[in-house]
Amino acid sequence: MIITYLGLQAFKIQPKSSDDGIVVINPFDQKIGLKMPKIESNILLLSDKNSPNNSVDKINNNTFLISSAGEYDIKNVGIQGIDAYSANNSKNIIYKINVENISIVHLGTLTKKLEAKHLEEINKVDILIVPISNIEGKVTEIINQIEPRMIIPMSYKTPGLDVELEDINKFIKDIGLTPTYEDKLKIFKKDLPQDETELVVLNIK
Repeated sequence: MIITYLGLQAFKIQPKSSDDGIVVINPFDQKIGLKMPKIESNILLLSDKNSPNNSVDKINNNTFLISSAGEYDIKNVGIQGIDAYSANNSKNIIYKINVENISIVHLGTLTKKLEAKHLEEINKVDILIVPISNIEGKVTEIINQIEPRMIIPMSYKTPGLDVELEDINKFIKDIGLTPTYEDKLKIFKKDLPQDETELVVLNIK
């Protein structure tokens, strides 16, 4: 599969097979300062359907929209939405996505450490997509709770973005891992690290 970072909390996950669903997560409105590209997708995930940053204008009309907790199976993609909360007790959905036998967890707008019930539902994680800004306590504590095989940060300061966010270099220093930088992450199950956690920083496309 190919994982592409679009900025803020927005990602595109494209499986190798054309029979499998293309997933887009949290597309944003252009008012935040970045331009959201027009994307073909089959599945659209919204962590907070009431967020003022959301925009579905650039997503094609045949997309299946998911914005609530539950279990879904669409075009060979397994999705589990998990209720959580972000700032001011605003509703946030954590998504666990299973594509090509790889489990990906997108934490959405999470701002607090995970509770035991969340960890039980999340279970084992191959790739964790984690926000590094506006977290109560250290992001590293949340990562240690989950123990993923690979970490992809999101929601950090980028040129042109009108939202005040943390600097990625501070996060890299705090986590103590040497990152690799990619325009897009092309990953197969066999490529996942076995004995250590890898940090991958994706350039915004």
